[in-house]
Amino acid sequence: MANCDNLFKEFNQRIKLSESSRQSLRTSRDSLRSKVKEKFKSENYDVKFYWQGSFAMNTIIAPKDSDYDIDDGIYIQGEDEPSVDIDTLRKWVVEAAKDHTSLPPKDKNTCVRVQFKDGYHIDLVIYHKKNQDHPKLAHKTKGWTISDPKEFMEWFRDRCDDKGQLKHLIRYFKGWADNVREEMPSGIILTILAASNFQPNERDDVAFLETMKAIHTRLSISFMCIRPTTPNEDLFADYSKTRKDYFMNKLQSFIQSGAQAIEEINQKDACPKWQRHFGDRFPCGMAEDTVDEAKAFSAPAFIKSDARSA
Repeated sequence: MANCDNLFKEFNQRIKLSESSRQSLRTSRDSLRSKVKEKFKSENYDVKFYWQGSFAMNTIIAPKDSDYDIDDGIYIQGEDEPSVDIDTLRKWVVEAAKDHTSLPPKDKNTCVRVQFKDGYHIDLVIYHKKNQDHPKLAHKTKGWTISDPKEFMEWFRDRCDDKGQLKHLIRYFKGWADNVREEMPSGIILTILAASNFQPNERDDVAFLETMKAIHTRLSISFMCIRPTTPNEDLFADYSKTRKDYFMNKLQSFIQSGAQAIEEINQKDACPKWQRHFGDRFPCGMAEDTVDEAKAFSAPAFIKSDARSA
């Protein structure tokens, strides 16, 4: 079998966020937090922050177009719900962030998005939490809705392996979705599917293929992706049959290509089968044009009807 583990590991390095980018994001985050905290303090509200999402889980990737999002939770302290309405709370966040970059913040349904000219944005999400209760998110149109990102982080950490392979696989799934783009599931859906169906292996290529197979089997039985923590909704609930079929077809096609790649005896021949789905960032330029002689002669030769070897 063609062992492409080293190519997968290189792909992981190419798509993951660099340490310099991570540090730049931390600096932007801390500066933005200071402004938000100051604004809420001027309105007699105390807030704390919780870094959440793919950045906190270390599964974030750098998309091809460099447009990636970072989530930061603003937690309003206090036993009682804020006396001001949600629109006012969100307005305070907009006011705090409006001069932080040259681009104006966007007031979206679940967050206030602060855009940076370097090609990323920070989504500021407002929460309120009473003691012993799940947090409630300040939704622009739905009001206070239960959402518990901390609980999700704990669920994810419990499923991570010591070698970090699950995080690798989640980046591969996101890299695939970034290459395909159209109608592909969100990062959180891919994260839940990968973590719930994780098939570890000493090789990343084999682990990824087996995890894809497990996901396909599970979705073939029931096409659902239940958030494993509060509020436990089905994240596929609004998918049309057309969109469901699209994803299943893409998944099946990738599984077939991956199986063919694994069966190759030459890494250079195997690599394009992975690259077809991952895109040009998958490093076929590194693939070795050598035949694994042990594998090549382990199977009997195919004999044609004229009794000659094929």
